Amino acid sequence: KATIIDINDTFTKKTGYSREEAIGQNPRILQSDRQSPQFYVDMWQALQKEGYWYGKIYNRRKNGEVYAQMRTISAVRDKHGVTSHYVSLGNTPNEEN
Repeated sequence: KATIIDINDTFTKKTGYSREEAIGQNPRILQSDRQSPQFYVDMWQALQKEGYWYGKIYNRRKNGEVYAQMRTISAVRDKHGVTSHYVSLGNTPNEEN
């Protein structure tokens, strides 16, 4: 089960979710339904096989607004090659930080 374990201030500014609201939630709270279920299947398969995924994703802010984001998700693995968690970084084109 994917669970948000930490966020930064930029996440709060971009999504509208406070730290308290986001931590412990599944990242699906951001899902916009603009991408098919197969999109997410393919993304997770790439993460498991390659250890990273990069692409354009449409997310939804707390207020319901949909926004596009270029996102990189990387697997963090222990010394035995077992994935312990993922780090996700995003860039929202044409938007002031």
